[in-house]
Amino acid sequence: MTEIQFIVFRTIVGIAIIGITAAICVSDSRERRIPNKLVLIGLALALIFNAVAPLGYGIFDQYTPGGVGLAASAYGSLSVFAFFFVLYLLRIMGAGDVKLMAFYGALFGGLAVVDFTVTVFLCGGVLALTRMFDRRRRQQIMVNLKLITLDRIVSPTGSGEQTFNPDRDSADRLPFALAICGAAVLMALSQISGHELPWSLLA
Repeated sequence: MTEIQFIVFRTIVGIAIIGITAAICVSDSRERRIPNKLVLIGLALALIFNAVAPLGYGIFDQYTPGGVGLAASAYGSLSVFAFFFVLYLLRIMGAGDVKLMAFYGALFGGLAVVDFTVTVFLCGGVLALTRMFDRRRRQQIMVNLKLITLDRIVSPTGSGEQTFNPDRDSADRLPFALAICGAAVLMALSQISGHELPWSLLA
C-alpha cells in the first residue's frame, strides 16, 4: 500500500467510523436503541483497517498512524466484550452496549482498551450526574440503583419481585451509548493530539 493509498484508505475509514458513531448517538438518544447493523459495520471496518493498514499506533494517531495488527484488534474486541458481557449477565448493562464496546475495542485494540474502559466508566458517571439534575429522572435512577444492589442481595431469586432490566430500565433508560461514544471520541482526540489522557494507566 503506497502512502497516498494509505491516506485515502485511512480518511475513508475514519470518516465512516465518525459517521457511525454519530448515528449511534442519535439513535440511542432518541430511541434508546443501538442498531446492530451499524455496530457490525463499525466492527468490520475496525478489524479490516487494523489488519491491512501499515503497522502503527492507531487510525487517529498523530505521529505513527496505522493499524495495530489483526491480533491486537481482535484481542481488544474480545477482551472488552468478555468483561462487559459479565455486566450484561448481571443485568447491569444492555446487550447493545456490550456489542458497541466490542466495536471500539477492535478499533483501539491491545492495551489501549484498558484506558478506553476506564474512560467509558468516567463518561458514564458524568452522564448519570448530569441527568440527576432532573428530579423525575433522579428518583428513577435511585430506584434502579436500589434494584441493582439491595434487591439482588436481599431478595431470593425467583421471588417474583421487580428486578432491574438494563434493556428496559438502564437507569431511567440512560443512553449509555453516549458514554461509550464519548469515551471513544476522547481516545481519538488523545491520539490526534499526541497527549495521554490525564487518567491513563499506561502513561
